[in-house]
Amino acid sequence: MLDRHVGWVEAYRETHLAFVRGASGGDPWMAEVYEDTREALVDLGIGALGGLEDPLRRQLVRAWFAFTEDLVLQWAREPATGRADLLALLTDLLDRLLDR
Repeated sequence: MLDRHVGWVEAYRETHLAFVRGASGGDPWMAEVYEDTREALVDLGIGALGGLEDPLRRQLVRAWFAFTEDLVLQWAREPATGRADLLALLTDLLDRLLDR
């Protein structure tokens, strides 16, 4: 799932950036689509992690998605590391966040 997201942002960075900016730019419909999309991704992520959910775990996964979105957008513009290292870093970060 993460690898596909990185590939999509690589291929459609400007489109993804316009979507994210549109959502934060005050357009109510875009904000709703963005929030619905984010919540669906959080649900998928939690499901991929075994489905164990509590309020803190959900917040941590949601925050990880926000961090990941920003880092991948930056990386797609100017890669500071290889793709495999980026994926490993993001996976490791999520593991560390949820290892409590």
